[in-house]
Amino acid sequence: MTVILLSLITFTYFRSSRQIINQYVTDTKKLLALQASQLESYFGQLDSFSLHLRADQMFMELIATSKPHSYFSSEYLKSLVRNEFYAREDLIDFSLYDVAHKSSYTISRQAARNIQTGDAAAIYELPNYSIFSSGKRYKDVIPSRQEDGLLTYYRTIINIKDQKPLAFVTFNVDCSWPDLNIGTSAENEITILADETGKIFYKKGSVKTSALNFLFEKDDFEEAAEKEKRFIKIKKQQYMMVQSRLQKSGWYIISLIPKKQLDSYTASTMNIGLFLGFFSILLSGLLISIFIKFFTHPLSVLSDQLKIAGQGNFKTRINIRGSKEIALLSDTFNGMIEQIDGLIEKNYIAQLAWKNAQLVALKAQINPHFLYNILQTISAEAIENDQEKINDMVMALSSMLKYTIRGDDIVTLHTEMERVEDYLFLQKERFGERLSYNIKIDEDLQLLMIPKISVLNLVENAVVHGMSKSSEKLHIEISAEHQEAQLVITVTDDGLGISPENLEEIQKSLDSDDKTISGETIGLKNLSNRLKLMYGNDARIIVYSTQFTGTSVVMQLTTAEKPSESQKALNINSEVV
Repeated sequence: MTVILLSLITFTYFRSSRQIINQYVTDTKKLLALQASQLESYFGQLDSFSLHLRADQMFMELIATSKPHSYFSSEYLKSLVRNEFYAREDLIDFSLYDVAHKSSYTISRQAARNIQTGDAAAIYELPNYSIFSSGKRYKDVIPSRQEDGLLTYYRTIINIKDQKPLAFVTFNVDCSWPDLNIGTSAENEITILADETGKIFYKKGSVKTSALNFLFEKDDFEEAAEKEKRFIKIKKQQYMMVQSRLQKSGWYIISLIPKKQLDSYTASTMNIGLFLGFFSILLSGLLISIFIKFFTHPLSVLSDQLKIAGQGNFKTRINIRGSKEIALLSDTFNGMIEQIDGLIEKNYIAQLAWKNAQLVALKAQINPHFLYNILQTISAEAIENDQEKINDMVMALSSMLKYTIRGDDIVTLHTEMERVEDYLFLQKERFGERLSYNIKIDEDLQLLMIPKISVLNLVENAVVHGMSKSSEKLHIEISAEHQEAQLVITVTDDGLGISPENLEEIQKSLDSDDKTISGETIGLKNLSNRLKLMYGNDARIIVYSTQFTGTSVVMQLTTAEKPSESQKALNINSEVV
């Protein structure tokens, strides 16, 4: 199987290599043909631009007369030259030579775009003067000698009647257009633009122009250029040559792609083939391994489950299928484990029930009525001895004791606040003038239902932390209001407050879902857990504090609307009962 796969991979590699190169050549020729069409259009624009001045009637009159130019005439010619230069963004310079007046006007980037005037005699000394000053076209295009130039264009403006030159227009064009529009963007590609004689006008790539002249030294260049594929060597490196010819001008766009680049494309195909081959081998081995394990796996599972049961875990079950005998073993094992687990669970539940019964019996030995009777006895004794304050304190303590051990989890805000007042009364008697408080609760809210010992918990937290850490006076404000179906209860004290670091830690503890309770915030955390169990995410405790100024603890509960008059009456009757 491995030999067959490797043979297929090798055959596919060579076949794919040929297809990739052929496809690459075809796509490149199509791209170069499209670029050649665009280049023809670009050359047509340059040709039209070179004759643009003929359309100006005043210009033709000025160059046709032999009279000396006036100041106005000279300035007019300068403005024409300037306008022509700024008409295109790819011009390096632009020159106008006036034959009759033997003067020249030149504007260029090097001269900071200023008009320079001079003698027109220099135009007659150019080697190609005979080419662009006569003939059918009266123009010539040569490679630019500027560092960033593409070509130099020469155009002769003649007198139609006698065919004599009236003026010469020359301009240098930079490489901005071919930089953007010629080439295939292949890595390390060399792009050449040359005319039909082999003159190289443009070259893009790391190879010098002098190293490419040999391409055009042969007489059969045109024939060789038309070949479908041609490999050449430049500085010991192989390149594939793809070209496209411009129909009108006969110029060539030539693309030289390194053979290494083409080999990298085929190498990727080879790598893919090798990967697929080895993947197929691995997949085959995996399937064989799975096929073998299909017969041995059920027995391994049964063995593992027996070990787990031997370690004391009788909740484990297995569901293996295979032959009839293995399925029977699975069912027998599950039945045995289920019977053992049932016996153990019955024994455990019986022992747990016995321990709970013992605990209830111990708790029942302390009868709450005994405490009530003792407190009533102390209260009666205080009244007989005119100790009204002691009686009030005992009655407050008795009310709080009954309240805390009563089974209800939800009470009215009115009932909760009565116990809060009992608590504050007892603490007031303890701390004297050091403790003061004020309660502001609307009568309409008194019958709303809240968790038992919730506000009492907040008040106790304020007293404990406010009085234990300072010997200063402490004032507590308790308020409640109804805001958009939410009951908001706020307990504020003017104690020492909480540092920002501790405040952030406390709030994170209250907002988290962690049920762990520890530290100084045990009371608030316990209340927060109760609220989340009873109300879910509709309840929250928020702590606001400024160090050395005070602390406010806000409890938010989602409730129904304020109770109606009939509901108030019903709740009042319930309270009386």
